[in-house]
Amino acid sequence: MAARSVAVRAAVALGVALFTVGAVEIGARLYLGDDFAAGLPVGRPEEACARHDPDLGWVNLAGARTRVVAPKFRYDVAINSRGLRDREHEVEPSGEVFRVALLGDSVAWGWGVDDGLGFADLVEEELGPDVEVINLAVPGYSTDQELWMLEREGRSYAPDLVLLCFILNDVVGNASGEGHVGGKPRYVRTPAGDWALAGRPVPPPEEGEGEPAFRERLYARSAFLQLVRPPDAERQLAESAASVLPSAAPRHTQKAFNKYRAEIARLCEQIVAPDSVTRMLLGRLNAACETMGAPLVAFSVPHHHDRYLYQPGSMRPEIPAVGAYRTVLSRSLAQAGESLGFEVFSVDQALLDEVDQGHVLHVGDGHPNELGHRVLARRVVEELLPRVEAWRRGR
Repeated sequence: MAARSVAVRAAVALGVALFTVGAVEIGARLYLGDDFAAGLPVGRPEEACARHDPDLGWVNLAGARTRVVAPKFRYDVAINSRGLRDREHEVEPSGEVFRVALLGDSVAWGWGVDDGLGFADLVEEELGPDVEVINLAVPGYSTDQELWMLEREGRSYAPDLVLLCFILNDVVGNASGEGHVGGKPRYVRTPAGDWALAGRPVPPPEEGEGEPAFRERLYARSAFLQLVRPPDAERQLAESAASVLPSAAPRHTQKAFNKYRAEIARLCEQIVAPDSVTRMLLGRLNAACETMGAPLVAFSVPHHHDRYLYQPGSMRPEIPAVGAYRTVLSRSLAQAGESLGFEVFSVDQALLDEVDQGHVLHVGDGHPNELGHRVLARRVVEELLPRVEAWRRGR
């Protein structure tokens, strides 16, 4: 009898516990509403949408689906069967489409906006059904990884044009063997003055580093765990935006702003310096495009710098009253393009026009929001449309 009584009490206790857990979970799901997507990992894209790659450092995880939740934005992500944040594309071209291979990092990938709202998708939609934009972008990539991605994956699509979305932090990434998701290869100077590739193959994560994936699965299935989850790196990034973007904070003086601008100019010098790794990579990228018979066209987007181009009220440099405005970054990229033989256009004036109307163009951490992507798409379409129309006339 005593054993039976203990079993009954244990069963009742278990039932009460399960009921309580269920009630708490239901309450959490009701509280979160659409912010909870059962079964979808929640967190930074690198945690749920990337995998180790020995040649590139990391790549998008084919077939991954996730919802990224941050304090100021949230968005859904789906990676296609070939590891691209894009719709499915036939690898072999039909001959009846104009193909654009897009290279870039998180900005071109669409960090901060839902699938279908990045400028790559908008450009494809605007230019019509006979134009395909193959989005080869991966968060955290620099110019070297974008070159390798074009050679490994982009070449197979036989693009008619290669579009490079250049970001200032590419200059830093090109000189570094570290990235957002572990290590990456990089080019270094040999004693003879040549460029040599170092750090390939990239070693896989050490044993035990995959444990967060299990926690991600737990968080993905419980609204309650998502409510009590400690702040992740995405939240910390958003909360520290003022320190990452010094031009954003009112307390910063003009002297501090000028010092910040000088640092931007110093990085931009690496784009045109004859002996810099960034200029070398731009040259190799252009040569690879020429080999494919696909001209290289580049543009730059402000990110964690030149905040006045996406946030109204930010401190800004003196802007000429006449002519289209271009940042130091855009001018440096154009100078490199002129010397290396590829075309460069600017989106700066289009962004400035929107900001002057009081429109915020970023999601909270410097990445373009939906409006920002629409502005970028309009400018890209303006540049690509004449090429597409010439191709159409020549068919």
